[in-house]
Amino acid sequence: MSGGIRRAGGVLACCAAGLLATGCATRSPLPPSAEDPGPLRAAERFLDAANRQDLDALAHAFGTHRGAIADAGGGLGCGLRRVASWLGAADRCPTRQEVEVRMHAIAAVLRHDGYEVTSAELVPGRDRPVTRISVAVRRGERIHRDVGLLVIRTSSGWLVESVELEKITGR
Repeated sequence: MSGGIRRAGGVLACCAAGLLATGCATRSPLPPSAEDPGPLRAAERFLDAANRQDLDALAHAFGTHRGAIADAGGGLGCGLRRVASWLGAADRCPTRQEVEVRMHAIAAVLRHDGYEVTSAELVPGRDRPVTRISVAVRRGERIHRDVGLLVIRTSSGWLVESVELEKITGR
């Protein structure tokens, strides 16, 4: 790829080589949660799904500590949230159509010609492990730098919790 942008897999290989090269160094270059490949893989899967416009894969990769947004529309928990939303005590569950529209909007903004993971750092002050993955996103000749993805650990793995879309849209 031109412009110095490469896939995140190359960054992981470079990081692994760097860790091996340090030998017995007492300090690793990334915080413990960033050394876990889970957040990096979650961010990479999310960006790749956005580029393919795979809305179902995006919905299964995006969510909160409660789980993926794709799984929020059914079951007893959603029924209880619906009742609580009527009382103003909780937000209602999104419909499948609302999730699809949200994922379509995110995918449209994140469509890219390449990206490079530039950093991964632990977010302080959170109840669960959260890693901010910073990427440089290339669209044509333009490179959008420091686009952040917050990736949160859930009981079933890692999910992208938020994306700094304004770094691409300028809004």
